[in-house]
Amino acid sequence: MRDVILITGQRFDLDSIKNRIHEGAFDVILEDDRLSIQDVVTRNLVQIERDHNLASYYDDQEGDVFKSVIADPAFYLITFKDINLLKRVLGMALNRADIFLDNDFGLIHTGQQFVNTFAQRPGWDWALD
Repeated sequence: MRDVILITGQRFDLDSIKNRIHEGAFDVILEDDRLSIQDVVTRNLVQIERDHNLASYYDDQEGDVFKSVIADPAFYLITFKDINLLKRVLGMALNRADIFLDNDFGLIHTGQQFVNTFAQRPGWDWALD
């Protein structure tokens, strides 16, 4: 399993993400602080879970990347195995300029930048770059 960190404003929460996922192609379950999105064909899974402990990780300059856009950030850990499923979820739910993704390899971009990179470089995997 791999993971990325999602950084959003407080009002863009798991329910907001759930509402952007096209059910039918996915089984979508929201339980407490965790959203599970499973492809109905491959059964691969993406989980997005609120993590209140991640805020301290961004107390340094790394947090400066998003603090001018998100005054009161909420942090989520996105866990996945299939990067192609993650790309689909990002395209549907997180293709936005007001949220950020941290790949934990030194890259923090908006959701929109990630989606654009995937469109320009379909085989892109930031862990292999």
